[in-house]
Amino acid sequence: MQDSYIIKRGAPPPVSPKKRKQRRSQIRLVAGTLLVIVVAGVGWGWYQYASSYAERAAAHVNAGILLLSPGHYPDAVDQFNAALEIDPNSSTAHFQRGVAEQTLGLLDRALADFADALRLNPRNTEARTASATVYRDKGDPQRAIEELTKVIAAKPDADAYYQRGTTFAGMGMHQEAIKDFTQVVSVLGDAPWVLKSRAKSKLALGDEEGAAADETEAATSTHTADMNSHRY
Repeated sequence: MQDSYIIKRGAPPPVSPKKRKQRRSQIRLVAGTLLVIVVAGVGWGWYQYASSYAERAAAHVNAGILLLSPGHYPDAVDQFNAALEIDPNSSTAHFQRGVAEQTLGLLDRALADFADALRLNPRNTEARTASATVYRDKGDPQRAIEELTKVIAAKPDADAYYQRGTTFAGMGMHQEAIKDFTQVVSVLGDAPWVLKSRAKSKLALGDEEGAAADETEAATSTHTADMNSHRY
């Protein structure tokens, strides 16, 4: 009888259904609060990682661009490689690496990078224009004309007009070249490299007076840019 009494004394008191419901609510509340804290912590950590991730890739891209201007193309390629190891989907890194590779004569690699840049950002008209100049460098001016015409049809661009004019001139199609150079002049004004290019086409067609006028205007141009500052 004593043992039975001890068991009864050691058993927990019965819990009413109301209290059980309250306890379950409290447990859910605590669990929910902990979940929110964990999710918020993970989210903040991911945000910091993503920000750092993007910043590190951008830092390499910016360093590479700075190296392009003084002509340190292999070093620039190294920086763009580093950026793409961090962020393989950087359209800018692909494009800029393509610019460096084209200058180094690595035309197939440049063409692949420009294609990736365009795939990742279909609005990157610079990549299509650059691809066209690679086709021209590879000895396929007709493909270059086709690509540049696509750029101009989608979004008239002074650089695309200039590159198409240069390509036309190289093919001996000087009337077409003059039209494109004139389009560039209407946008950029008396840019000396454009005026000199147009002068050559005019001279090729026997327009010595027109060529001389363009040469004179180019020589007296106050345009701040020069041929070396033009990307291509």
